[in-house]
Amino acid sequence: MHLSGSGFTPGPGFLSSPTAAGGSLTIGADGGFQKMNLENAQYTVSQGNEHTECSGFKGSQG
Repeated sequence: MHLSGSGFTPGPGFLSSPTAAGGSLTIGADGGFQKMNLENAQYTVSQGNEHTECSGFKGSQG
């Protein structure tokens, strides 16, 4: 599964899920991020005191 988002503050963030493994992520200078090869689950991106719920999508790029 692929997860991406935008509109964040550049810098560190954290990805968490009640049913899947999470981990740290880096928000780019444009305020966006991408995480590849995640389990199919609902995720929350946390940055400071802000928490944003996200869901990813399955698919192939080519």
